[in-house]
Amino acid sequence: MIRYQKLTFLLLVFLSFGCQTEIPVYDTKLWYDKPATDWYQALPIGNGTLGAMVYGGIKTEQLQLNENTLYSGEPGRRHIEIDVTKNLEKVKTLIKEGKLDEVNKIVGDEWIGRAQPCYQPFGNLFIELDHSEDVQDYRRELDISKAICRTSYSVDNVKYQRETFASFPDQVIVTNLTSNGKEKISCTIELQGAHPTANSSVENDVIIMKGQAPALALRRTIEKVQDWGQEWMYPELFDENGQPIPGRETTMYGDILDGEGTFYEGRVGVVLEGGSLQVKGNKLVISNADNVKIILSGDTSYNDFDKSPSKEGVDPSILATANLEKALPKSYKQLKKDHLADYKNLFNRVSFSLGEMTEQSKLPTDKRLEMFSQGGDPSLAALFMQHARYLTIAASRPGGQPINLQGMWNDLIIPPWAGGYTMNINTQIYYWMTEAANLSECVEPNLRFTRELAVDGATHARESFGYSGWTAHHNTTIWRCAQPVDNAYCSFWPLAGGWLCQQIWTHYRYTKDKEFLKEYWPVLKGAAEFLNDWLILSEKGYYTTPIGSSPEHGYYPEGADYRTPFCEGATMDIMIIKELFTNCIAASEILGIDKEFARELSSKVNNLQPYKIGSKGQLLEWDKEYKEVDPQHRHISHLYAHSPGHEITKSKTPELFDAVKRTLEIRGDEGTGWAMAWKTHCWARLKDGNHAYDIVNNLFVPGGRKKAGLLPSLLASCPPFNIDGNFGAAAGIIEMLLQSHETKSVDGEEIPIIELLPALPEVWKEGEITGLRTANGFEVDIAWKEGKLVSAEIKSLLGDKGIVRFNGEDVSLNLDRGESIQLI
Repeated sequence: MIRYQKLTFLLLVFLSFGCQTEIPVYDTKLWYDKPATDWYQALPIGNGTLGAMVYGGIKTEQLQLNENTLYSGEPGRRHIEIDVTKNLEKVKTLIKEGKLDEVNKIVGDEWIGRAQPCYQPFGNLFIELDHSEDVQDYRRELDISKAICRTSYSVDNVKYQRETFASFPDQVIVTNLTSNGKEKISCTIELQGAHPTANSSVENDVIIMKGQAPALALRRTIEKVQDWGQEWMYPELFDENGQPIPGRETTMYGDILDGEGTFYEGRVGVVLEGGSLQVKGNKLVISNADNVKIILSGDTSYNDFDKSPSKEGVDPSILATANLEKALPKSYKQLKKDHLADYKNLFNRVSFSLGEMTEQSKLPTDKRLEMFSQGGDPSLAALFMQHARYLTIAASRPGGQPINLQGMWNDLIIPPWAGGYTMNINTQIYYWMTEAANLSECVEPNLRFTRELAVDGATHARESFGYSGWTAHHNTTIWRCAQPVDNAYCSFWPLAGGWLCQQIWTHYRYTKDKEFLKEYWPVLKGAAEFLNDWLILSEKGYYTTPIGSSPEHGYYPEGADYRTPFCEGATMDIMIIKELFTNCIAASEILGIDKEFARELSSKVNNLQPYKIGSKGQLLEWDKEYKEVDPQHRHISHLYAHSPGHEITKSKTPELFDAVKRTLEIRGDEGTGWAMAWKTHCWARLKDGNHAYDIVNNLFVPGGRKKAGLLPSLLASCPPFNIDGNFGAAAGIIEMLLQSHETKSVDGEEIPIIELLPALPEVWKEGEITGLRTANGFEVDIAWKEGKLVSAEIKSLLGDKGIVRFNGEDVSLNLDRGESIQLI
């Protein structure tokens, strides 16, 4: 039997707030005994706008810089004429006739668009140090409990140290150089832009770097565009006869393309204690200082997703100058204090330990990663989860841009997959853990992103489909274009809007904020309006989609030697529509609006095409059982209703629950970084912690540019680097310890079930985690030993209802706001 007691508000204040600074932290440092020699070894810092990869060099320190509004292109440049209505009826007929090769051709020739713009690097800050390379006691580290990178070593018995952090309060990057001797710091500081348009100069002892991002950065070659027959889409590169224009290249700047491209500016100022400062060309030269404080600011001409950064942009020098001038007079101690107060307010909400750190846990992080599969270091999983929270705070702050494929860290003009937003899993997986990880504020950029995308999404729905509402496909960028991108058939997938709306509903479930729900109701409703128009009645009398696909996967039609992703009503289509319609119906009831629309959705949601189970007991991915192109494909899109959705559960849909398990067994435990993360999440929801941990074990291997796994910095590799594995696997780890996606009907009301240790793996014999959040606004602390719960405290932040479950027992929670319950 579970024993429990209710705590009063005053005692709760003492427990939760009085101990805020005493939250135990254990494994919170990544550290190394040598400098990074490659970008893949450097350590990320960020303040939601500015980011850097810190190398920790000896003779040369390098900070590779990013500003997360710096992209190639401009709003509207990617738009082309796409008319789905022209051949939609023909496509419907072809699908019924089984002529999928003709469907492939129509979609490939007429329904997809241009490649998306690319996320851009900002520049590099170099600090050339005037001392010997013969060092002792070298150490570089990233302390994620403080969001500070630190490099230290000794040269000729002089100890040198650098600390670097990205300050959200001051909107600058700060580097502080110290030594334990007088007049020991001599260095040269240089700020370089990332593009050939950039140049640097020095004015009043401040380095000023100005540049302009490409007007066009195309991740395809000229030959590839010609091979696809898409010359007409790129008038910048091809003439009206489809011939390449002489002198035109796939990366071009405003000097060729009408002055287009985002302007950017970086500024570096220094404050010395002792020593002297000289200007040599575009560099600052410091001699014999005791202490050197370096402040970097930066901004771009980005002025919103729908405004030209070259014609309607802001002057980047205004904010770059203001932020530098504000930060320079502050002492390093004050800058650091303000940074820590801001950061710890977010990070310290959750603590996580998996027992005492072993000797293996105390090794350099890259060595720990190499040895992880041997066992003996459970703490690395706790560090990894907290590292994902660190990355969220670094890359996603209110008012900024949402996390992209690179997080916010990128050194390439043409990054992998353009460094944009891939919305058939990647963009969404970044935020799976955010509410549960007690970082609700950090979701704001993602929510605003969806609202902004809906603007062009409405234009695309109207002009390309003739439908109401809004839609989007599987890729977009900072310019929020909703049209499909180029290349594969998978680019046409008008379900992205529905999936993005899941995060809106998740935020509401955790916060119960009706004002927020009212604000975002037009976004939810618009996505549902489009999909409501998109549905057709099948020959069997079910509502389904006229042409659907399972993202990036395909099958061989019966008797055919070609492949296709398309069918009538792919499983994921139905799952997303069912979830969205269900949430819209609930939102309409909560807000007391659009009741007629809700009734229309209700009439269809109960008559959607049923899910099907195949001959192997697996959940079918398409409308029928076909020969799959890759039975172990990285995407498991047809499991959406199980994870990240919550329609399929053991208690409510046991047959489908078992079919999910069989599907995962067939798919296997390997995959790309994010695919393994998704599978971890799925197995946790299947309540199989050991299997979920097996996949974590597969992910926690040294990865790189050509191998899935983790980089020395614990960033995930797809490959190559692609940050979604970090957030997805961290979400899976949380799901192993706490779940609240299932509900139980009580007097006609669905109440969330807060399940403690639902999928605890045997290797995590002891541990504690505090500060996790659940649906309906509960905060949960859990401790266990020998695989058994020893204590838990559940605090109600909203005074809403809940049910806590452990070992099959359910306890109803009827707590006032601020009250808590202890389970012993």
